[in-house]
Parts: sequence; C-alpha cells; structure tokens
Amino acid sequence: MELTSRLLKIVAVDPGNNLGMACLEVDLSTGLITAIDAHTLVIDDIIKTYHEELVEKHGTLLARTHTIGKYLVKYCEKHEPDYGCHETAFSAHGRSRFGNSVESFAKLRENTLAIKLGMMQYDQEMLIAPINPQTVKYAVVGAQSSDKSQVSAAIKAKEDLNITFDTQYLDEHSWDALAIGYTFIKKQILGTPKNEHSKRNQRSKRNK
Repeated sequence: MELTSRLLKIVAVDPGNNLGMACLEVDLSTGLITAIDAHTLVIDDIIKTYHEELVEKHGTLLARTHTIGKYLVKYCEKHEPDYGCHETAFSAHGRSRFGNSVESFAKLRENTLAIKLGMMQYDQEMLIAPINPQTVKYAVVGAQSSDKSQVSAAIKAKEDLNITFDTQYLDEHSWDALAIGYTFIKKQILGTPKNEHSKRNQRSKRNK
C-alpha cells in the first residue's frame, strides 16, 4: 500500500539541567517547518515535589534518570514523533576558565542517556539522532556564539519556520530545543535527497 503522508514529526530535546523539549513538523512537499510546541521541564522542581522518596532510596542520579524518561515518554505519546533528536554534551575540559566543566559534562552525559532511554521506551525502532552544539549554532545563527538571545532571534526570523504557539514565556532551554529540532530537519531530513514518508503507519504500536 502506497503511503500518502508527506509530514514528519520530530521531538527535540536540550539536555541541560532544565530540560528543553520541542515538537516540530516538516512538510516534505514544501519544506515548510511548523513548530507545534516548546517548553522547559525543571527537573529539580519536579523531583522535589513528586519524587523525593526516589532520591532517598536510590540517589539523585537514578531519580533524575527516572523523571526525565517518564516525562519524555509522556511527551512523545502526546505528539507521536517519527524521529527524536537531542543536542550532544559539550566538554570544555582542559580550559582553565571552566573549572566545573568536567562535572557539568558528566551531568549532560547522564541527561543524554536518560533522554535516549525515554525515547527508546516510547518506540524502540525510532531513530534518535545526536546533534552537535556547533552544528546547531551555525545552522540557526550562522556563526559560533554563546549569546543565547541570538538563538531565539534567529529562530523567530526563519522564513521557512511557522511557530503556531505563543512564545512569550519561552526560556533559553525551550528556544534551544526548537533550534535543535530545526537543525535536525534542515541537515538530516531536508538536507539529504530521499523519499521520506511518515513512519507512523509503518511501525507497530509503541513498545511499552
């Protein structure tokens, strides 16, 4: 049976201490990208409110891993993505001005693993793509920069991106997630000529 869908949906995650999450959809016929949702999950607040017993019994690492995976599964179940993507951890170790870089890098790696586990729990067959931070900056801003305000300004200015929700209260993590999803679509879906159709009708139901 020939598939007629020309839409692909992507869930993108920024693996910071606060988790930026975004859902975008691309029309393969027109190249138009639509931002459906973006928000930030404040992991520490959620653990403190709902999962303190996990910290007491199993420690902070497992509590964070459990929380990230749980909420990411819910997010994917809501939006039903064809692909998942996340930014990779950037290490600045070896540079004296980044005294805590090794610890930060380790936490990002832990968050990234939790993201992959959550997406895999949602659907074991779904591609989960890592996106390099420098690639995101160049694809969205056009240059390497640490100025977070440039990311939001550049995303708003994209003529091939339609944002369908109010962005007034988005923070830098949400904007980063949108930028990661946009970069994945531009580089790995639209950037490679291929006949891509939505996988939603090709795969069995989600692996619970």
